[in-house]
Amino acid sequence: MYNVYRISILLLCYLPILAWGQTVKNISVSADTSHTDHIALKKDSKDTDIMVKFAFDEANEQLTVSLISYRRLFVFRDDTRYKQVIKGKKLRPDLFPYVTNAEKGQQFRLSCDLRKSIPKPKKAYVFRRWISYDGLIPVDGEVKMVNDFIEQKFDIKNKQELVRVRLRDVYLMDQDERKTNRYWVTYGKDLDTEYQVTLRRDPCFGKAEDITVALTALNNLRKGFSPFYNRYKSGKVSSDDMLSFFKKGKEELLLQFPAHVIDTQCEILRSTWERYNQTVDSLAQMHCTVEAPKSAIDKVVQGGIEPSFLLSRTRKLDMLVSQWLLTNVAVERADLKSMGADLIKSVHNAVKQQGVISKEQQDAYNLFKTAERYFYATCH
Repeated sequence: MYNVYRISILLLCYLPILAWGQTVKNISVSADTSHTDHIALKKDSKDTDIMVKFAFDEANEQLTVSLISYRRLFVFRDDTRYKQVIKGKKLRPDLFPYVTNAEKGQQFRLSCDLRKSIPKPKKAYVFRRWISYDGLIPVDGEVKMVNDFIEQKFDIKNKQELVRVRLRDVYLMDQDERKTNRYWVTYGKDLDTEYQVTLRRDPCFGKAEDITVALTALNNLRKGFSPFYNRYKSGKVSSDDMLSFFKKGKEELLLQFPAHVIDTQCEILRSTWERYNQTVDSLAQMHCTVEAPKSAIDKVVQGGIEPSFLLSRTRKLDMLVSQWLLTNVAVERADLKSMGADLIKSVHNAVKQQGVISKEQQDAYNLFKTAERYFYATCH
C-alpha cells in the first residue's frame, strides 16, 4: 500500500501545472506568412497573456518559435528537478543542468503562490523543459535568465513539410521593486500544447534560372515560328520545290525546338513551358499543298532566276538567324550578321542580273524578302 501511495505521489509531480490535458493545433506557415497564437495564462488577467509565433525562413531552411508577453518570461531549457536548483527558496542558475547568462549578484526566487501550487513532495517535482520537437534540430544560442521574449531557432531536417512542436512549462518573471537585482518567478503554467506545423513551400523558390531558361526558349521559338507561320499560313505553295522548302524548314524548326517534358509545381514555370509546347504543336500541325499546275503562259516563259537558288539562300539566311539567337557571344553575333548582309546583297545582285519572270520565281523571291525582313528585325 505504501508503494502504491508513493507511486501516486510521483505521478502527481509530473502532472501539468494548472493544465487539463494536451491541446493539438494544426497550423501552417510559409516564407511570407507567419502564424501567431494567443494564449491566456490566467483567465482574469490580460497582462499575463502570451503570444506564440511561428516564422518560416525557407531560404535558410529554418523555423523560429517565439514567446512574446507583456511581462518578462522565464523557461527551463531542460527537465530540471526542484531539489536540484531550489536552495533555501532561491532559484540557483549555477546549479542548472545547462549554462545560463545569469550575472553575479542576481537573485531569483519563486513567489509564495507559485511554491504553493507545486505538488508535494516538492523535492521530487520536475520543471518541464519549455519546448520539445520532431523533425527539427535546435540552433544553439545564449540562454537568458531574464527574457523580454523567448526565441528558439530550428534547422529543418531533410526539408520536411510537417514538423511538430510541443510547448510545456512557461513562467512569468517580475523584477523586485526594491532590489533591482532580485527577480521573482511569480506564475507558471503548463501550456501542454502540440503544434503540428505544415511548412508551405514556394514551388518557385530557387527556380529563377529555370524560369529564365523557359522564357528564353519560348521567346526564341516565337521569333522562329512567327515568320514561318506568316509565310505558309495559307497552306499552299506554288511548286514542288517550294513544298520541299516548307518541309525542310518545318523539320529544322522542330529539331531546334523540341517539345519540353513538364515536371514542376511552379506555376510560372509550368505555364511558360505549356505555352512553349502549344507553339510547338501549332508548328507540327502546319501542312502545305502545291497549288494547281501553272498555266500554259507560265510554261513557255523562259529565263529568270532559278527558284531553287532563291529557296536555298532563304534557308541559309534563316539558319543564320537561328544561330544568332542561340549565341550571346558578341563576336559570333557580329560575324553572323555580316554573313547575312553579304548573302542578302549577293541575292539582290543576282535578281538584278537574271530577273524575276514567272510566278514561281516571284513566290520564291517574296519568300526570300520575308526572310530578309526577319533577319534585319532580329539581328540588330
